[in-house]
Amino acid sequence: MQQNTRHTNRKQPHPQPGQKAGRGVAAQADLEGFSGQMLKTCGAMGFLFALFIWCHWQTARDIFGIWMRSDEYSCGLLVPFLVGYIAWSRREEIAQCIIKPSLWGVPLFIAAQAMRFFGLFFMYGSAERLSFVLSIGALLILLFGWRLFHKVWVIWFFLFLMLPLPNRVQSAIALPLQEIATTSAVFLLEVLGWEITRDGNIIHIGETSVAVAEACNGLRMVTSFFVISGLVVLLIKRTWWEKSLILLTTLPIGLLCNTIRLAVTAVAFTMIDSEEWELAFHDYGGFAMMPLALGIVVLELWFLKLLFVSPETVKDDQEDVLVVRSSSPETVKDDQEDVLVVRSSE
Repeated sequence: MQQNTRHTNRKQPHPQPGQKAGRGVAAQADLEGFSGQMLKTCGAMGFLFALFIWCHWQTARDIFGIWMRSDEYSCGLLVPFLVGYIAWSRREEIAQCIIKPSLWGVPLFIAAQAMRFFGLFFMYGSAERLSFVLSIGALLILLFGWRLFHKVWVIWFFLFLMLPLPNRVQSAIALPLQEIATTSAVFLLEVLGWEITRDGNIIHIGETSVAVAEACNGLRMVTSFFVISGLVVLLIKRTWWEKSLILLTTLPIGLLCNTIRLAVTAVAFTMIDSEEWELAFHDYGGFAMMPLALGIVVLELWFLKLLFVSPETVKDDQEDVLVVRSSSPETVKDDQEDVLVVRSSE
């Protein structure tokens, strides 16, 4: 018997109009659900942000007032803008984090507010200012979760540099810093060959007397340089111990720059007769120390790069290294390698 073979073309069944409508309704429902969730999230974030501003408005005004009237902490005005720039430079890394709000932010926010009320009740302004930054960290954990906070905690910690020191701490270190500034300036001038007579915090150089006031104790230089060093550490790609070394050398470099400033100012006062020029040189001479301090940091980074080089990045442009192993791959050992170095001709 002859068998008839039939070829059947199987085609995908066309969706019926009712199925298309069902899919469209489901997609629209998902979109509406997602939009509703996003709206609730944005509403919650807006409410918490408004609550935060309402709670800390007076504290923010006090911090801004300190920036405006205090030379020691005027550099704090730059910190919020620098934090924004650092976060923007890491936006791709931050965008990859999974946002998962954590309820741990609630007790942390309550603890920060408890510190604020403690400062209000006992009149500790430093506690109120500290709670301001702690509340920001608690809100980050509450709204975005621990994973994102793990990525940005260093940036958040940078915000502490915008806060002034407590009054007791500043009073405790002001006189020692003034003594160090006077002693180091006298030593530098004597090394340079000037005849110096010291009377307390007054330096007599020739017929000119220069008083090292409390405002010249170097605290302004140190606080400003801590902001610069923190910015450099957050932007460069180095090992953790190199960054730690940069931060540890911030204090001595700041004091060194202040010593140079005092010595140069004392010498300049012997040559300037106008009080207006003396005042201008005294007030604006400190700005020239910032590029000097930054240059010292760059020099320090360059020296560390020359002193410590990782083996993975070592390259010799004048050598091609061919490694010939004398044994099978299963029994390869480091002491069984023969290295043939072929120098390329120029």
